[in-house]
Amino acid sequence: MARFLVTGGAGYIATQPYEKRMRDFRVTTVFEGTTEIHSMYPPLYLSRKIGKELKALGNNKISRVRFLARGLVKKLEWPTQFKKAVMTRAERFARHNARLIRWMLYMGLMIHSKKMSEKEFFLSRITNLSLDLYGILSALTDIDSKMLQGMDVKKELRLLSYFLEEAKGSRKENRRIFTNKRESLHKKIFKDIKASS
Repeated sequence: MARFLVTGGAGYIATQPYEKRMRDFRVTTVFEGTTEIHSMYPPLYLSRKIGKELKALGNNKISRVRFLARGLVKKLEWPTQFKKAVMTRAERFARHNARLIRWMLYMGLMIHSKKMSEKEFFLSRITNLSLDLYGILSALTDIDSKMLQGMDVKKELRLLSYFLEEAKGSRKENRRIFTNKRESLHKKIFKDIKASS
């Protein structure tokens, strides 16, 4: 939740233009695991979109591998520049996260192929990276807009700096393609529970 609240508790105050959305976000959360299940849909949607492009290439394996390889190394156009050092660092981090997300999607398709939808932990990691990317881009947009209006943004820059550190930790945790030991154990325990019920 902290990732979404760039302004902390102030995000819920009626004077903020987005307070209704922040309240609705909590109210509309579907509990008992359904929200976690929905967190897999964004990367699944993107992988299916890429999968359709692959399907259009037919059964030519060389064309398919070439297409996926191009997706892995394709340059990302990102012409944004900022004057504040922390904003430049955040923008660089966001660019790297966007590249990492695309790389993970293409690599996931190469490795997991049609079993991609069964890789819940992998898909969830991509979603976590996407949320960090969205949060940083939102904060940069907000701060840039306030600076153009001549507003003092010292507090916002400190919050961005903190959020950036949190997002760095998240990236270390989520940049993996393969399942780690904890996730493997989680799957085994879940199978045990399912078998005994």
